[in-house]
Amino acid sequence: MILDRARELEESAKNLRQRQNVTHLRSAWMTATNSFEGRLARITAPLAFIRWLSDHCSQEDDVTAGDVIGVATSRMNALIEALLTRPEMVLTSNQISDALRSVDKAIDALEIRAKDSWATHLGHSGWSPANLWIAFRSHAEFAPHVNAALEQDRLYERLRGLPYPDDAAQRKYTELIEQRSQLVKRLPDISDEEVKNFVMAAGSRGATLSTLTPGVLRWLSENNLTQAYIVRQGDL
Repeated sequence: MILDRARELEESAKNLRQRQNVTHLRSAWMTATNSFEGRLARITAPLAFIRWLSDHCSQEDDVTAGDVIGVATSRMNALIEALLTRPEMVLTSNQISDALRSVDKAIDALEIRAKDSWATHLGHSGWSPANLWIAFRSHAEFAPHVNAALEQDRLYERLRGLPYPDDAAQRKYTELIEQRSQLVKRLPDISDEEVKNFVMAAGSRGATLSTLTPGVLRWLSENNLTQAYIVRQGDL
């Protein structure tokens, strides 16, 4: 799985960083070390996000980008082994540059995976826009909750616009989902499709009598909303 192979790559990069006791060709070694340090920093963000998504949002990652990461991990491990046994030859050959190119490809794959995973997660998040309850803004009991939902929508849109969230944005998203869950409980339940169609129509250009089904009438009565709507003749 990509997450496991990415962890191996991250661990390999950390191991390479720790091998700074090499004495031969110090200048070349420091250049190589700095290069891998930079790659390790670039790995951190997408890998941390993928881990978070897997741990906290129960979203498994099963994409073929792991092949690219597997190649990079293999070359990193071979490079570390070679540095321990024949460092001078490694530092004067193309082995480091080859490993760097493999790591760059792996980082690109992780970035793409993180972006795709975020988009997939949002597509299945089940977020209900506040406009579903917009008709209740004139209802004294529900108006504050509708306004709060609209504010939450604005934050949700900002988070949704990110390629993928960093640590701070992840915390905001987790808090937002919990707050939305609690807020929805204070608003009328509109999960029923007939009710949803009626409310959305009534909140825009007006609902037709055909949408006022027995189920909708029962819902209006149960939520004490029979006085919240009026019947008027529409344009012919």
